[in-house]
Amino acid sequence: MTLAQPWLLLLLPLAALLFAVVGAASWRHRATLGALLSPVLFERVLPKSVRRRRTVRDVLGFVAVVSAVIALAEPRFDQQMRMVTAKGTDVVLLLDLSRSMDARDVDPSRLGRARRELQDLGQMLEGDRVGLVVFAGGAFPRLPLTNDFQAVQLVVDEAGTDTFDTQGSNLGAAIDAGLELLERSEGDAGRALLVLSDGETHDADRALEAARHASDLGVAVYAMGIGVEEAPIPLRDGSFLQYEGKVATTAPDFEILRQVAELTGGAFVTSNASSRDMEGLYAALRSTVRAVDRDAQQRQTWASAFQAPLAVAALAWLGAAWLGDGRRRYGAALALLLAAGLALPTDASAEDLLAEADALYHAEKYPQAAEKLLELTLEHPDDAGLQDRLAAARYRAGDYEGAARAWEQ
Repeated sequence: MTLAQPWLLLLLPLAALLFAVVGAASWRHRATLGALLSPVLFERVLPKSVRRRRTVRDVLGFVAVVSAVIALAEPRFDQQMRMVTAKGTDVVLLLDLSRSMDARDVDPSRLGRARRELQDLGQMLEGDRVGLVVFAGGAFPRLPLTNDFQAVQLVVDEAGTDTFDTQGSNLGAAIDAGLELLERSEGDAGRALLVLSDGETHDADRALEAARHASDLGVAVYAMGIGVEEAPIPLRDGSFLQYEGKVATTAPDFEILRQVAELTGGAFVTSNASSRDMEGLYAALRSTVRAVDRDAQQRQTWASAFQAPLAVAALAWLGAAWLGDGRRRYGAALALLLAAGLALPTDASAEDLLAEADALYHAEKYPQAAEKLLELTLEHPDDAGLQDRLAAARYRAGDYEGAARAWEQ
């Protein structure tokens, strides 16, 4: 037995304080009447049966408040460890850090948009290993293939266009560096490169040559073009980059990115302000690049038991309300404690998760819907309806193998 929200038990001292205040008020009331009335008149005004009933009422109210707090803490039992095997590919990200990525024709900048796109990607990954290469005038591998996308995210967030002294946009060198990282990987997972760039490639022939080499190795290149129009390049002091006495501008050019993707059997999309661009690109990647079983991971599940203390709280409160005239006092206290507990962050219920998953599905955010439904199927592995929903979401997201597994289950 364990608690999902153990910090809610901090409300129990408040319940004890409430009971002490009620008990003290009752004792003071009796003492005052005893001092003013004779014993015979006291028994007539406040007979023993009424005193006992009020004592039982107060105790039931205290039990109701304590039980409500315990229910909010959500007792859990029946711990189970389930083995989950995810299928994944090997993907190396190629992030353009040339000076032109500071242009602000998209919010907050082209590089800022690239970071946001990678945040979207991180929410979609399922079993994939990801590496990182940054490039400008040259290319530099920053992270080998890893399952820890948070580490990739940290490096990306810290990366800036001042990383390279040599400016330019050498896409060919970036592709070669990405291929080197993929060649170091073990296993037979499908391999791919994913480029995020404004497309200003200074040596198109070099980039196309590297793309042909990638195609020969069976590595597809997927590209996302970032930028919408010609824009100046801002500097840290608020001015703009100058060239030969004039403000230098940069215009996105996606033609080479399209050609590289086409040569290797990949796909190209332009970045937009929603997550659908990355969803489409990742779906295309997962539908064409071979995914293999990764190491099985154990996930912990529990059966919730909050219903029992909640039932005790309800019955005790009904009893207290029936026995006495103090129901408003305890009702207000119980409502305050419930409100305080519900205001704290708690785990989403199965109903909330299902509603969220359905909303994501209807909004055509299929990878995110599949992620939510996967959580639910771990809690309820024998629910055929959930498996069917998961299969449909995966199918719409382009994960046909995952959809087949869910339907088979």
